[in-house]
Amino acid sequence: MATFVIGDVHGCFNELQSLFSIIDFNPENDTAIFVGDLVGRGPQSLEVLDFVIDVDKAAIHVLGNYDIRLLGILHGLIIPERSDNFSQILNSSNKQMYANWLSSSKLLYYSPELNIVVTHAGIPPQWTLEKAIEYANHFETYKTNKGLLKILQDALLPPILTWKEGMKPEDIIRYTLFGFTKMKYCYGDGTFDETCQGAPEQQSHSLVPWFRLRNQKQNDYQRLIFGHWAALGLLQEGSVICCDTGCVWGGKLTAIQVDEEMKVFQVPSAFDET
Repeated sequence: MATFVIGDVHGCFNELQSLFSIIDFNPENDTAIFVGDLVGRGPQSLEVLDFVIDVDKAAIHVLGNYDIRLLGILHGLIIPERSDNFSQILNSSNKQMYANWLSSSKLLYYSPELNIVVTHAGIPPQWTLEKAIEYANHFETYKTNKGLLKILQDALLPPILTWKEGMKPEDIIRYTLFGFTKMKYCYGDGTFDETCQGAPEQQSHSLVPWFRLRNQKQNDYQRLIFGHWAALGLLQEGSVICCDTGCVWGGKLTAIQVDEEMKVFQVPSAFDET
């Protein structure tokens, strides 16, 4: 029985198949935890969704920003762009099934037994793990009470970049969505930056990667595993681990085995850039 955390797939179906072959994945005994962004940009998002859905209970998926973008498109709130590469899904007779499956995904996965926390982009530096779990649960309650459409409409509003106690529920949702699915850099007070995208050491001196600020503010002992930031590649700083190795950009697709001593498995991308 093995547990693997899988980096951003982004529609790279052939590489996902190869990776599952390398790790000798057995859905009867093993578990795959996907860090989000199963879809988008890459050429075979539909095949990736079919593959992961077929794995059934052996797969756990946390929402990424491209998964949320696809939900917004499927609900008629966003006009797709050519670079999204969603045409197969949008033309599929199963598109409602894909929407239902994606909408059942959560923002955070926590396993005390494995000592891991998995989100797509990370956890806001000023939130303890307990707070992060609380607001991930708030997201689920809000989704149940208000409906997915309201969540997606909130996601299209300008993001809330600064955390304040006592915010309105919908503002908490907007902050939570950015923190869990889009965050990269922060200012020293924890306020999110929404423009800087490059690798560390290329940013303004006023900005710091969220995980370095988190390491200063929190004393996490759990392994916090995230994707979203392909420019980082495979990276570990303290208890924080990035596993987005840019497969869709010509890099690699990565699996990290987390149930015992950490092992890394990778397959190269089949193309230079999508």
